[in-house]
Amino acid sequence: MKIPFILIAAYISEEFAVDVINRGADDYILKDRLKRLPTAIHNLIEKFRLEKERQFFLDELIKNEKRYRALVENGADAIVILNSAGKPTYVSPFYRTGVGLPRSGRYGIRYVRNPASGRQRQGGSENDGMPGKTRNTP
Repeated sequence: MKIPFILIAAYISEEFAVDVINRGADDYILKDRLKRLPTAIHNLIEKFRLEKERQFFLDELIKNEKRYRALVENGADAIVILNSAGKPTYVSPFYRTGVGLPRSGRYGIRYVRNPASGRQRQGGSENDGMPGKTRNTP
């Protein structure tokens, strides 16, 4: 964990101040402007609180993403994520193995028009007449 650091000096050049900040100081205050110290301390405490909070949420996001990935990768559900152009951007392992498709290449995803809604939906065959249903053919 980084320790907050405020440099207090009688006089420093602008170049030195920039160098000190680049090397890790959080702020600097000239001795003739010590009235600024309480505000600088408050701002620094708030900065570190926000950074700690951000890190907490980032850790939670990573933990949840790992949990989600484990569910999707090990589940017995065929999951396909499509981009706005209708191309697969993710295909779950079960879709590949459970449906018997190769690990790469085309996945045989087709769209059929749902006559009730007039919208396209994934699945089915152009010949079965039932949107979203598949028919096994010998």
